[in-house]
Amino acid sequence: MESPERERLWWNAGSMRTQTDKITSGGKRVSCYEAVPHRCACRIILRSRISRVQSDARDGDDADRLFNSLAEPSARNYCSLIKGLVKDPTSVDYNFIDDPYLIPRTTMQYKWFSLAKESGQKAAEFFINRNPQYFQQEFAEPPIEAFLPKTSTFLIEEPCEEALQERMSRKALKAATEMYFQIVDGGGTVSQDMTDDLLDLLCFHGSKDPVQEANLLSPEEQEYEAADQAFRTYNEMQQKGLRADASTYNALIKSVKEVRDRYEERWDLVQQLLNQMRLEKIRPTLQTFNATLRSIRFCGMTGRKSCLDVLREMAHLGIEPSLATYNHIMSIFNPSNSPPSQMLYQIMDEVEGKEFTIQDQDDSRFFVDAMNMCLRMNDVELAYRLHKLQETGENWRLLGDAYIQSVYYGKFLNLICQMEGGEEMWKWYRNLVPSVYYPNVPSILNILKSLEVSNMHHKVTDLWEDIRSLQHFNKQELVEAVLEFMAREKQSPEIQLLFMPVVQNIKDNIEFYYKATAPARRATLSWSSESLSNLLVLFLRAGQLKKASEMLPLFKEYTKTPRAEAMEEYLAVCVEAKDKAKAKAGLSVAVHCGLPKIVEYAENLKSAMTEIKQSEIDAILKEELGVGAEEVKTNQ
Repeated sequence: MESPERERLWWNAGSMRTQTDKITSGGKRVSCYEAVPHRCACRIILRSRISRVQSDARDGDDADRLFNSLAEPSARNYCSLIKGLVKDPTSVDYNFIDDPYLIPRTTMQYKWFSLAKESGQKAAEFFINRNPQYFQQEFAEPPIEAFLPKTSTFLIEEPCEEALQERMSRKALKAATEMYFQIVDGGGTVSQDMTDDLLDLLCFHGSKDPVQEANLLSPEEQEYEAADQAFRTYNEMQQKGLRADASTYNALIKSVKEVRDRYEERWDLVQQLLNQMRLEKIRPTLQTFNATLRSIRFCGMTGRKSCLDVLREMAHLGIEPSLATYNHIMSIFNPSNSPPSQMLYQIMDEVEGKEFTIQDQDDSRFFVDAMNMCLRMNDVELAYRLHKLQETGENWRLLGDAYIQSVYYGKFLNLICQMEGGEEMWKWYRNLVPSVYYPNVPSILNILKSLEVSNMHHKVTDLWEDIRSLQHFNKQELVEAVLEFMAREKQSPEIQLLFMPVVQNIKDNIEFYYKATAPARRATLSWSSESLSNLLVLFLRAGQLKKASEMLPLFKEYTKTPRAEAMEEYLAVCVEAKDKAKAKAGLSVAVHCGLPKIVEYAENLKSAMTEIKQSEIDAILKEELGVGAEEVKTNQ
């Protein structure tokens, strides 16, 4: 029997998901909720640690004291325990682990479900704020202020700085402004720091309480309007003798390309802004240099020649570059319309093994742009180095949003498909899907090519299950490719039988869409000559002649023409099985579809199957063509 203290410690370890948000394990994201299935591992770690401490203690009292100190809940202890756990690559993203219904299967669903979850949270917040009287009980310890109902009443009503700070902390800007004037009108004073904080809030939120407002302008129009307005405001400030700060100049430098068209004019304007900063003795920041390099990207050769000067000045001031800095350098010396250079190799030598934090909004573009460069150079070893950098520490946080992550992993997997063997590719595929990547149709087509080159046809069943899970089973191009993958070459009898669940599922799907009443659904999947021919061949090679013969009427019904090789294989199997009725049905389809070797098929059947008479063959020809065998032979 375990002691109550140990049992309490075990339960805390199992419930640790309520204490922390997320941690990392081996450079990968892992939520504490996902760690719950690993309770046994947590229990073993805790027991071994407790045993070690108790054995080192000199008496029973010290052991109890040390045990109680370990048993006390601590988020730091929980994180240190979970860091050793390995994340299951087949698990979903931690954002969706709480609700199995909202587990995404495509990149678009990832976006939809993320927005749905956020929308639900905002709806709950709205309801709580509208009816705060029903949500007075606090469940969290310590209480989380952001989850409490937002009320219009405040704890401090007397005009003082504490009351002003309370209103500012709640982002109640209207109430904070009223309290500020009450203090000033009453003869009180407000500290300069408090006044600056209030002005910052008013400027950021436009002197209104934080709300979401719709903007009818397109992103391009918004960007241009903002840049044009920013420069007009800056000119007014210069005329009135007002000084701008570093963040203002950073924004102006970043928007240079919106207000100037020619390369020379853009670079001249950037230099003017930098010179003005020097005259006003404003020290440039990392964001200043990143904004300058970002503008140089749009200055052609004019700005490219000045890139090294900017980097030397950056090093002279002792400013460490961020990932955005390296991304701008890579883009400057590797334009998309020119052959790739060796710049990425030098950048990787510089950043490899380092941990980065978000310092610039363009930091999230480095990994996806660098992976795109690896794909352009067809260098999979460089891609592995880049991916290892992404897994170092918490660098994965700089991958960007769901779409950017999808592009990154898609390019990484496509490069592996091109340059590595099937076994290596499949290992990476299992590691990435579906935990961090939802492959689209082009990516799955590349995976099929890699499996075919490596003669790994047995993996098609697992791949088809993923295709169904990702809801790509109704994509005509992909279905045709999977059937072609299985039918192109004859495999061993075991592999052919392994194909059957996939073959039958595809056949059932297509038939289902033909039976659907809605025209849009009916048009999703359709029979084609290739799909019917491949299904015919696959059923034959699996020894299922009856199911193969069921495909023949579909050629006539949907006016499709079978491949000559598929029809020859069908007739050969009928001869081998000595099935006269099915052989005559095959010959009828060949005649109906106008295959070029009709007479040859008829002669082969007559010589191989003596029970088929010439009169029966003539009857088939006359029924389908209205002529006899001699006329057909003469025409051919």
